[in-house]
Amino acid sequence: MIPRARVLALIAGGLLLLRPLAAQQDAAERLLGEARRLERDGKLGEARTEYELLAQRFPDSKEAELAQLALAESYWRSGDAARAQGLVDALTDGRPDSPNAAAAWVLRGRFQAQRAANRQELSDARTPFRRVPVLFSSGEYPQLGARVEARVRAGELSLELGEPDRAALEFLEAIEDENRSPWLPRALYGLARSLLDRGDRDAGADLLERVLRQPETDDGLRREVTTDLAFLDRHWIRPALKQPRWTTARAVAGVELRKPEKMAVADDGRLLIWDEGLGQVLILTADQQVETRSPQTQVRDVWWSPDGRPFAAVADAVIALADGSRQALTATGTPLRDLAAGATGKLDERFVVDRDRKALYAFDRNGEAKTLQTAAGDVVDLAVGGHGELLLLDRKKNDVSRIGGLAAEPAKGFAGSWRRAHALAVDSAGSIYVLDTSENTIEIRDAAGANAGSIGPVLPGGIELKSPEDIGIDGAGRLYVIDSRLAQLLVLE
Repeated sequence: MIPRARVLALIAGGLLLLRPLAAQQDAAERLLGEARRLERDGKLGEARTEYELLAQRFPDSKEAELAQLALAESYWRSGDAARAQGLVDALTDGRPDSPNAAAAWVLRGRFQAQRAANRQELSDARTPFRRVPVLFSSGEYPQLGARVEARVRAGELSLELGEPDRAALEFLEAIEDENRSPWLPRALYGLARSLLDRGDRDAGADLLERVLRQPETDDGLRREVTTDLAFLDRHWIRPALKQPRWTTARAVAGVELRKPEKMAVADDGRLLIWDEGLGQVLILTADQQVETRSPQTQVRDVWWSPDGRPFAAVADAVIALADGSRQALTATGTPLRDLAAGATGKLDERFVVDRDRKALYAFDRNGEAKTLQTAAGDVVDLAVGGHGELLLLDRKKNDVSRIGGLAAEPAKGFAGSWRRAHALAVDSAGSIYVLDTSENTIEIRDAAGANAGSIGPVLPGGIELKSPEDIGIDGAGRLYVIDSRLAQLLVLE
């Protein structure tokens, strides 16, 4: 029998050993909390210093692993890809059994997807996501948010690549094989989009309604779902009931226009308008209030990037309207001097048509140019479709053609019978709208190019188009028209 004094001495010694460990744990937690607070407050440099201190002082703690993940994201956002990748590798390779290594695999996939420059690279970005459920099974790691996130992100990439069946399977695994988590609404939303892409509108609409009923659904996703449901109402339910897509048209009050010539509409309803009479590019909020005015001259086109950045093209440069920076474009060693139209693609590539050279160019993130099409007839407008395909409206050839894209089998183009094709727009279902300024009408084609109706010259409510210049459609299916003779922005709802 061990004497009582000996037992007490052993317990006291154990407590003394535990005290420094507890103090270290407390210090690591406080450093992590402070770093996160600084990051929330926008003090990114100070936050990075705290994360680095934590990783150096307590390298074997779980807090240090969380600091490495935060640092990797911070370095990636600041453009230091090599350092970000090194931190991710240190977790996936150095601590492969840690739950935080699963989060590092997710980060690796996100980094690959963000820098992908073509379909193959975007497809390859799914591999790190798909690796997570294999390496971190639900049996061994029952509560692992990174595994659910990985499945949802893999499904979203499959949707981008035009593979709705594969995407549906990945979303189903996230819904049925995982514990309830904040990722559930996003998985349900992805499954809804997969079904809608396959043409199953009833099941897709039911799932969208289910997303709205989830307590974990955040405000941003609620807005997206509400927008999608409004679109389905206008462009599926109403036509199915033999009702018009738009029942009213109104002129937007409170926005002074003199000679509007170009317009672009974001999915969320924000607008860009180039008004030659004012010499300004206007940015309007979703409720049609003027947010900013940018004085410009000789604007040839305006557009939104897929991530919501506004751009304008002048004869010899592309202007980022958010900060006013200009980028001159050079192809085959010679500057482009006569830009006619532009767009930004899904992989952040920039498409422009040069009227003088009669050619279409694509510029990657580094500004490297690639000729996509030469000897174009008379391309007057561009648009980017849902899977990254580029749509070209050619007035001389009187057709809409499609180039590239992320889908394995992009849809074909189609010919028209327009007297003077002038502008086009594409909606979230792939339907295409062509403005004929000779007839003052807007023709609608479905994703396969089949005729789906037309509207104009008299709009619902009696407004008659006089000199329409451009059109656009938002995520909710509202149609926008600018008319230079009326000097108005018109909204069809």
